[in-house]
Amino acid sequence: DEMPWMDTPKSDFVMALENFWNGWANMRDDILFVACGSATSWMVDKLLHNQGGLCNRITQKIYLRPFNLNETEQYLDEKHFGWNHYQISQCYMILGGVPFYLTLLNPKLSLLTNIDELFFADAHALLRMEYNELYGTLFKRPENYLAVIRVLVERKEGFTRKEISDKTKLGGAALTKILTDLEQCDFILPYARYGNAKNNTIYRIKDFYTLFYYKYVNGVDTKDPHRWTHLSSTPQVASWQGFSFGLLCLLHLEEIKKALGIDRILNDASAWRSKQTDRNMQIDLVIERADHNINLCEMK
Repeated sequence: DEMPWMDTPKSDFVMALENFWNGWANMRDDILFVACGSATSWMVDKLLHNQGGLCNRITQKIYLRPFNLNETEQYLDEKHFGWNHYQISQCYMILGGVPFYLTLLNPKLSLLTNIDELFFADAHALLRMEYNELYGTLFKRPENYLAVIRVLVERKEGFTRKEISDKTKLGGAALTKILTDLEQCDFILPYARYGNAKNNTIYRIKDFYTLFYYKYVNGVDTKDPHRWTHLSSTPQVASWQGFSFGLLCLLHLEEIKKALGIDRILNDASAWRSKQTDRNMQIDLVIERADHNINLCEMK
């Protein structure tokens, strides 16, 4: 577990691992070797894309995705939270389906009080401190990853690769790797606008924790330990909830298609925005189907 942290400078850990596997373990039939690690860039570079002695040695990849809404509900029910669907959705729009974050919730407290405790109780609240540690743990040279994230949180609709490159001054293979790593870690979502070429992909934040952090935590004075309780019924939060709910829907497209009864029909989902000057003309979700029908979905 946490193999990347064994690869300290001058340790020659990867070389030793190659020798161990190729020179001994690979010739036995009683060894199952499972490598785990939260440092995504290391796991990808050193194991999945290894061009040396471990090239093509991976026989199976286990990708641990966040919980979806249904799995989150099952977890919270098992822990006796007793929250309804609306409260569970609100929780998901703040913490996402990350099991570790869900374990921090206290079933004896309301959702509002839980969020106050985790983010605003004081300057050292658990999830207030999590952000910088999170990206520093996952990525080598996290400053470039954070630069891309800071750009993407500026606009809820997201940016094209060219726009990201122009704003961050990153490009080429370096930017490709950053975007790929962020996508593999479920931080960003690439998607197409209706009618746009596939090479004009839009990238947007999909990590609910990151969105909430930048909206309500980053740079905010923590003198009010009940900040979320006090903000929860304001128009500012209502606007944020609308956007977050739209993202929640996009991340549960398969469930939506099943509910509409079109999950067995070949289809392509995208968003649409007017190319005219009126920026308010948009359709949240366009599902173009192989049976020559189109579903237009407004997320409210």
